[in-house]
Amino acid sequence: MEQGLGDPDPEEKARQKLRTLCQTGSVKTYANEFQRLITYIPQRHPNDLKSDFHAGLKSDIQGMLVGKVRQLFTWIELRDLAYNCDDTLLSHKRRVASSRGRPATHDYHQQQRYRPDDPMELARTSSTSSSHQPPRTYKPHRRQTFGKRTEEERKHLLGNDGYLHCHKTNAGHRPHDCPMFSNTGRQRPANQKQLSADASRINLKPGSTAPIHHLYRMSPAAELAELKRQLEIYLEKGWIRPSTSEYGAPVLFAKKADGSLHMCIDYIALNAQTLKDRRPLPLADDLFNQLQGAKYFTSLDLWSGYHQCRIHPDDVHKTAFKTRHGLYEFTVMPFGLTNAPAAFMRLMHDVLKPFIDKFVIYYLDDVLIYSKTEQEHLQHLEAVLQAFDQHNLKVKLSKCSFAQPSTRFLGFQVSSLGLSVDPKKVHAVVDWPLPKDLTAVRSFLGFVGFYRCFIKGFATI
Repeated sequence: MEQGLGDPDPEEKARQKLRTLCQTGSVKTYANEFQRLITYIPQRHPNDLKSDFHAGLKSDIQGMLVGKVRQLFTWIELRDLAYNCDDTLLSHKRRVASSRGRPATHDYHQQQRYRPDDPMELARTSSTSSSHQPPRTYKPHRRQTFGKRTEEERKHLLGNDGYLHCHKTNAGHRPHDCPMFSNTGRQRPANQKQLSADASRINLKPGSTAPIHHLYRMSPAAELAELKRQLEIYLEKGWIRPSTSEYGAPVLFAKKADGSLHMCIDYIALNAQTLKDRRPLPLADDLFNQLQGAKYFTSLDLWSGYHQCRIHPDDVHKTAFKTRHGLYEFTVMPFGLTNAPAAFMRLMHDVLKPFIDKFVIYYLDDVLIYSKTEQEHLQHLEAVLQAFDQHNLKVKLSKCSFAQPSTRFLGFQVSSLGLSVDPKKVHAVVDWPLPKDLTAVRSFLGFVGFYRCFIKGFATI
């Protein structure tokens, strides 16, 4: 009777709905439905929840979250930032509507914001007992204790002088002086590979026409000056150029965590006409399963992310945006396009395809190289850097870690012993101030929930 009338597998049904869930109205409506579905999937990894929530957001919200997602640990923190972005967009639309003498008509913003309750059970937790319990490590299929890098390991890899010793030269040197990096940042010769043409196409639905937009009003004191400054930088780098396109998305600004302004293009109308690329992002557990037995790790961070992916010449005019200084269009992939994450993942897959699941895993612009021996690792590192050079991709050396026994990747500490919690995060939990309201409790649970796989009996705490 129960099998005939009830749902035989509510978890699988929820997973299927989660794969296709997208924001069609306000962020609060989307977050409410997202939270309802994940209550049926209790074992979903926090990193995957964050990726799932980000993938379903509207592209204009994603564009405003550029550079912030990787600093977050849970989808709840991402949701709160998305709320702020939603408010920013609404305020700009209201300013535009008021300048025309009529009220804003975006009905999905007229509802009172409601933040759904956190799905995790709220309970009292003793900070004293948490501070005395050492962090546990996690590795797929087994758990071990995290060990710090020893002085012997450091000397074996870097030498007594603290310098890197690779097979290209007998002399020690700093990573940024390594001969393996000598081609990084050069102009690409004519015989080198070009980027895949279909990796950056903007395919529109049949019958689509160029949307009509009006300029958003900006504050003269800060935003107008910042607009001129950023336009000059983009023109100098060759990321944009003057345009005569019939397209023209408006520009707005979003505040970064440090208080500075980030220029965002409101591609919401263009994204509504774009055929969606449903290429999924990889699951964190699937990525880390590949690391068993590895002892040497290199983490690479690509410079400027999506901007290293070129837009197809036939679609450049569709990226046009209008400012008081004129009309411009992107020659590189801009943030905010609905298919930008999928296009960038496809580019990275094309570049790293020979190495994937052998000695490389990647997640958007974060790349991890892993090997069992030092000599093997240097060969792997050289192969990846040569592939980047052939496709004119550049890495940001200040955010890279080369040939280390342990390194940080996607919020975890990776070593030969598996995954471990970042010690700084442990101190942050121990020193966390006592929550005094529901919002503070949610913030704390969201933070520790990211590392719940390390906490025994987390669901019962």
